[in-house]
Amino acid sequence: MAERFPDLSDRLAALEGLGVPWYVAGGWAIDLWIGSVTRSHHDVDVLVARSDQGAVHRHFEYRSPLKVIPHPDGLVGRGSLEPWDGEWLDLPIHQVFADDADGDRIEILFGEIEDGRWAYRRNPTVTVSVADLRVEGPTGIPALAPEVVLLFKAKLGRSWDDEDFDSVLPSLPHRRRSWLRDAHETVHPGHRWIARLAS
Repeated sequence: MAERFPDLSDRLAALEGLGVPWYVAGGWAIDLWIGSVTRSHHDVDVLVARSDQGAVHRHFEYRSPLKVIPHPDGLVGRGSLEPWDGEWLDLPIHQVFADDADGDRIEILFGEIEDGRWAYRRNPTVTVSVADLRVEGPTGIPALAPEVVLLFKAKLGRSWDDEDFDSVLPSLPHRRRSWLRDAHETVHPGHRWIARLAS
C-alpha cells in the first residue's frame, strides 16, 4: 500500500529520527484512511504533542522553522510568520512551518495531548484517547483519526473540506461517526454535516 503514496512517503522521510510520536494530519490523513490519493495536496501536515515541541525544533532547526502567529481576529490563513528560535510556544500558537530548500513544506501542528488524551484546542471539553486519535492502515503510516481531521475542517467551509467529508463518510464506523456528531453539536451547533452524521 505504501507505493500508493510515493510523494507522501518521500516527504515524510524528513521526519526520520524525530524520536517522538507524530501523526499525518489534514487531507493526507483522509487519503491514508481511504487508501488512495483523492486530490492534490500542497503540503504535509503533521500533528505532534505540544509537550514534544523541543524535539521538533532540534530536528528541524536546519530548516530555520517559522512559527505562525494567529491573526488577532482569528482570521484563518491571515496570521504572520516569525522565526522560531526554539522558545516554548503556548496557545494560541499551534503551527510551525519547516520548509526545505525547494520550498516543500512540513507543517507541524502542536496538539494538546496530556495523560493519554487529546483535547480540541478550540474547545478542550472535546477529547479523545490517544489510542483512538491514531490510526494506521496497511501503509503503516501513522495518521490522525479521520473524525478528528474533519472536526478541524468543519470550521473552514472550503470546497475540498466538503469533498473530504463526502469521501470519508461511507467508511466511517458508527463509533467514530457518533463522536464526530457529538463534537459538532458541542463546537459547531447547526453545522451542515450534523444531519448527515445522524442518518
